[in-house]
Amino acid sequence: MTSMPPPEITLRRVAIVGTGLIGTSIAMAASRAGATVTGWDLDPVVLATAAAHSGLGLAASLEAAVADADLVVVATPIAAVAASVAAVLRLAPTALVTDAASVKTAVIDNVRAAVGSENSSGSSSNWIWIS
Repeated sequence: MTSMPPPEITLRRVAIVGTGLIGTSIAMAASRAGATVTGWDLDPVVLATAAAHSGLGLAASLEAAVADADLVVVATPIAAVAASVAAVLRLAPTALVTDAASVKTAVIDNVRAAVGSENSSGSSSNWIWIS
């Protein structure tokens, strides 16, 4: 039996929501991989600093950041992850969405509650978490 090769996924447009150290590091890696990266942060000073160090494009709003994104990475503080993921899933229904939270149990439960997912695995159709 031979296995099928994994499907090729092209992520040309990446949005980073939360441009602190983790978000900026992800932005830099995505940019080096050839993606166009757009970032947004509640704090405009943090966003400007991230843009200066990573080359990511500045978005004036969450909506602008995730518009036409192939991949959205939520890299906010833990307390804001669920609301941020839920907002991104509404604003970018075709994007692949993931988060950089390190504590998954509470995040998964909070995203389930915020999204209202009926999927028993807890994942929304386009939100992926890695435990």
